[in-house]
Amino acid sequence: MKRSMLIAFCLLFGASMVFAQAGAVGVFSDAGGTNCNMVDAGGLVQVYINHVYTTGATASQFMLVPPVGWAHLGDMWNFTTVIGSSILGVSVAYGGCFSGPIALGVVNFFGASSPSCTIISIVADPAAPSGLIEGVDCALPDPGKFFPTGGSAVINPDGTCDCSIPVRDTTWGGVKALYQ
Repeated sequence: MKRSMLIAFCLLFGASMVFAQAGAVGVFSDAGGTNCNMVDAGGLVQVYINHVYTTGATASQFMLVPPVGWAHLGDMWNFTTVIGSSILGVSVAYGGCFSGPIALGVVNFFGASSPSCTIISIVADPAAPSGLIEGVDCALPDPGKFFPTGGSAVINPDGTCDCSIPVRDTTWGGVKALYQ
């Protein structure tokens, strides 16, 4: 009995350590990554992307799924080594080992007066080999992959929606199906 409890504790502790290291790549209305409620009244909407709750990361790979009707104006990253675009799939190298929150950058859109409770989410980059949001840990000399969760923000919340809605795992085909 004691041995099985010890094994269960070790598995639970190990799983929590992986999450603690991986954290989440989230979408926020502020640079500090503290507010996941946004307003879209038409016009410029700035979306801040932060890697939060990580104990150590050197890079991440993900994609941002904006609401239908938003026009992507451009990405402004806080790091110099970036491959891709936020809305098509992007890899961001942090240039060192950082713990969260890590402000990755801001993405500018021209909004479309979105309806209440519209969602904007971070999902896996379609080019990611794992099919998941990916990160790189700080282990030297051999850094390894980990898999942060994706975060969402609520646009024009009205009291019936909450920005702490978890992101469901999906596939690239599932994301494309939303826009057909």
